[in-house]
Amino acid sequence: MRRLSVPGRLEPAYSFGRRAYERMLEVNGVDRAIAIGALTFTAIFPLLIVYASLLSRGDGADLANRLIDRFDLSGSAAESVHNAFEAPIGSSAAGLIGAVLVLGTALSFTRAMQRLYESCWRLDRRGLKGSGWGLAWLGEILIWIGIQPYLDLWLPEGVHLATSLAAAVVLWLSTPYLLLGRRVHNRLLAPGAALTAAAMTLAGVVSAVVMPEIVASSSRQFGAIGVAFALLSWLTSVAIVIMGCAVVGAELADRGGAASRLGLREASW
Repeated sequence: MRRLSVPGRLEPAYSFGRRAYERMLEVNGVDRAIAIGALTFTAIFPLLIVYASLLSRGDGADLANRLIDRFDLSGSAAESVHNAFEAPIGSSAAGLIGAVLVLGTALSFTRAMQRLYESCWRLDRRGLKGSGWGLAWLGEILIWIGIQPYLDLWLPEGVHLATSLAAAVVLWLSTPYLLLGRRVHNRLLAPGAALTAAAMTLAGVVSAVVMPEIVASSSRQFGAIGVAFALLSWLTSVAIVIMGCAVVGAELADRGGAASRLGLREASW
C-alpha cells in the first residue's frame, strides 16, 4: 500500500488504520463476511425454526413473529415474513431428522466463524477438532436468543439497555474465546468484545430504522423471496460489522505488544 503523508498527530491513527486494513485484506475479510451472512441465512434460521418446533411445540411462525416485532412490520410485509418462515413439521420423527440435518448445516456456520477468528488472530486451523467448541458456542447463541424476549418483558427500558449491553459484551468476549478453542487470553479479547458489542448495538438501532422499509419494499416487489433477499442483505451487513470488529480487535491486541506479553495459550479439553 502506498504510504501517504499525514500530520504527525494523525500518524498513530493512520498507521493503525493501515495495519488493520492490511490485516483485513490478508484474511479476505469481505469475502468471508459475505459467506458467513449466507451461512447464517441457510443455517441459523432453519435451526431456530426446528428449535422452536422441538422445544416450544411451535413452528416457523414463532421466528416470523419475532422478526415482525423486531422490524415493526405490518400488512403485506408481515404476511410475507410469515409465508417465508412458516415450516410446520408433520411428526416428531420428521422434527428429529430435521434437527439433525439442520445441526449439520449449522456446524458449517460455526466452522466459518472459527476460520474468520483464526485468520484474524493468525492461528492454525483446528478443523474438525474445534467442532466441540463450535457446538458450545452455538448452544450459547441459542440460550442468548431464548432469553431476549424475557429481558424485553421484565426489565425497565433503562435497565434493559444496560443489561443488554453487558450481556452483549459477555457474548462477544466468549465468542472468539470458544471458537478459538481458548487459545487466546481473554484479556486480549476484551477490547474487541467491547467494540463488537457497541457496534452490534448501533447496528441494531440502524436496522430498526431502515429495515422495515427495505423489507416492505422487497415484499411488495417480490413477495416472500423479496423478504429473503432483504434478510440476506441484512445478515451480510451484520457479518461485515463482526468481521471488521474482529480485525480491529486483533490489531489492537498486537499494537501494544500485549499478545507477546500475555501469549497465546493452547486449548485444553
